[in-house]
Amino acid sequence: IFGQDAVDESTAIEDTSAIEDINTVEDGDIDSVEFNLVVMLAVVQDVWEAFDHDHLQQQHQQKEEETAESRLLHEFGVDTTRSEATSDMHVQQSVRTRIAALVEHASAARPAEVTLAIAALWVCDNPQWNTRLDVPTRIASRNRRRRRSSASSVPTSRMSGLSDSVAIAAAPAEPQWNWRAPDLLERVPGRAPAAILTTLLNDLHLRTTQNGAVQGRELIGDAELARFIELFAQHRLTARASAILVPHVLVMLREYTAGLQQLGVALPFILRMFTELCSRAMSIDTAARTPELGALYAQLVDACVGVVARTPDGETVDRVLTCVADMVIPQLAHMVPDFERQVGVATHLMQQIISPALRAHMTGGYSGPAQATTQTQHFAAVLQSLAALAQQTSLAKVWRRDVWDFYGDAKFFSEQTMAPALAMHWKQLVRQLLVTDKDRVADLLSRIAASAPGLFANRVYEAQTRALALRRLSFAVWAGTTNQYLSQLPHVQERLVDILKNAPLPVVQCEVFLCLRVLLCRISNHHMSNFWPMLLTELIRLCLLQLAREGPEDREQAQLFLAACKFLDLLFVLGTEDFLIHQW
Repeated sequence: IFGQDAVDESTAIEDTSAIEDINTVEDGDIDSVEFNLVVMLAVVQDVWEAFDHDHLQQQHQQKEEETAESRLLHEFGVDTTRSEATSDMHVQQSVRTRIAALVEHASAARPAEVTLAIAALWVCDNPQWNTRLDVPTRIASRNRRRRRSSASSVPTSRMSGLSDSVAIAAAPAEPQWNWRAPDLLERVPGRAPAAILTTLLNDLHLRTTQNGAVQGRELIGDAELARFIELFAQHRLTARASAILVPHVLVMLREYTAGLQQLGVALPFILRMFTELCSRAMSIDTAARTPELGALYAQLVDACVGVVARTPDGETVDRVLTCVADMVIPQLAHMVPDFERQVGVATHLMQQIISPALRAHMTGGYSGPAQATTQTQHFAAVLQSLAALAQQTSLAKVWRRDVWDFYGDAKFFSEQTMAPALAMHWKQLVRQLLVTDKDRVADLLSRIAASAPGLFANRVYEAQTRALALRRLSFAVWAGTTNQYLSQLPHVQERLVDILKNAPLPVVQCEVFLCLRVLLCRISNHHMSNFWPMLLTELIRLCLLQLAREGPEDREQAQLFLAACKFLDLLFVLGTEDFLIHQW
């Protein structure tokens, strides 16, 4: 494998018995050849790191006559009788020079196999290569930074009327990758990052055109190889060197779009790889930024969405949706300059995946993969993609109607919808919806107004309808920022006063106190002064009513008194001066 015939005797290894054994392997036994190649490169890699400066200083202090280090130096042709008198830097340079020559000769004889072996070693050094691909992540990179609204200063545990817990754990940081294997290969002349990626892309291309009849697949799978290409390009490839890869990317995009169904579990990794490569290519102010590249990438995304809409593998679906949310949608305007194609990609995503999932959720069904880990996990991936779309203001018309319809549905505040993994996504979506369409706030207020009593009016049904309308208003205010709805505060106060005057059922009064708690969290205290006469009167009335109550406990009245106590508790926690001065 290492091409001993072409090796200069001055740099040849004296003991070549192991290499001769490998060379005796028949051509048909390629698995053994590749396995030995990976093992040998792994050993070379460990030896390379063993002779760093710090390690040699520690070994030099142990003056043993025959050590493992002296034997290893002897195997690499270093005179051990002179090593003690030689400086540490000389030993390090001598060993690493011979190792670099060894890898160089191996790469010259079998460039594709050595490069794939290096990729396989990287996978071994980074067992976390396929983790965190199906959970919401926020990777801060040059083109993926998202604007985030300021978080609420009030603990969400006080908002138990909306959800038991709407706080979700922060997205884990990107793993720390071990690049020692690629570092070894990059020291070989002519094996720059662009050359390495070209070799890997050619091998990945052959796997598609030859229906998988490629020897390298036994060494490293499609998913692992695509993931290595993605991260290697992200961390090692310069923007200027990306132009070399554009022709390969164009050819592969044309062929992969038609054969995505055969990729299976490698589909999300292929999409991530092409997204990274196209993003770098589109960042170059040269001829590489062609309309063809953007058009082909848009076709690839559409094809991936179409495939995952029909696949039963829940893990693959969630990983593709996570990639769409984290990488594709935030860079869509940059990578697909044609606005009509952007709208087409977003519309296709809505029609194939997001809209069916929302409709199924409203009807109590499930429109996800049969093998999904949990329905909540799949729906969280759907909402993550929808939230990414909502961040693109130019695509607001694509998603607003579906979000508004679901927001107005009675199942919006169900336990499945307001699960901790989903609540924060809905908060972001509702905020963006009301920012892009301000008329929706007036619509929410109009639904709270009492309807005229009819001949067949059902008081209980009307009370439940108004309670849901109040809860939607509370959620909208909570999803907004501080004083965002200050201009609507007089109208909100008017609606709340009208409700309390008409002696509503307890279910409606509970929602009134919930809305007041949200207002305390989102409106500055000095703007709430007009509320205190009404609030004090209502709180005193409820307390006196509870003290004078006799007989069995009424569950609805108990819930109402609990809602009033929660509001009173929040007042004491916040220490609002306008309230504390009453000292009642």
